[in-house]
Amino acid sequence: MFFSGLTYQQKYDYVKKNYPQCLRWMAFDGFEAYDSSANPMIIVTGAGAFVFVFIIVWYCFSLGVHTMILLQRLRSHMSAQTYHMHRAALLNLSMQLALPGGLIIIPKNIILYITLTESLESQEIATNMMFLMGSHSMCQVTVMVMSNSVYRRVLKEKIWKILRIDILTNQQYGSSVEASERTNSFVRQAAAQTAIPVA
Repeated sequence: MFFSGLTYQQKYDYVKKNYPQCLRWMAFDGFEAYDSSANPMIIVTGAGAFVFVFIIVWYCFSLGVHTMILLQRLRSHMSAQTYHMHRAALLNLSMQLALPGGLIIIPKNIILYITLTESLESQEIATNMMFLMGSHSMCQVTVMVMSNSVYRRVLKEKIWKILRIDILTNQQYGSSVEASERTNSFVRQAAAQTAIPVA
């Protein structure tokens, strides 16, 4: 964390005094130990990050609510297709914002709390929180694909193709939009007028 690390000697002395059974882990470069009494910046950094994220989350939440109210107010001035498109995009963005909060911010705060309180019985929970943080990207992509109708259709077509299921799609056989009766009659009239009589 920002300016909250310890020197090697400080970490060695802290681990030797409090956790002598873990002293062999000092041989690994990725091993870290935090001591708020030796370097209180871990508390300052954690509190600052929590306040910053709290402000950002509430700003995004208020912006989303304001956008939803505005969308409902202007619903009568837009087509149903446009309204549903904006509504789906707003819900998609909301889920994209909720995932980092649930899979990154909350686990990090739990790890910070366990580190500061030195709760030995909660070390396994801190380890499980690292798994949640690592699964963030996979969950983000999954939500993005499942909440977008275009991505869902492409994924469904790929699955059908892999399973060798022949399904007629618009992409393979053209658009499914048919010409109206008025257009058909207009085309027939134009063809009849331009037809050359055969002698």
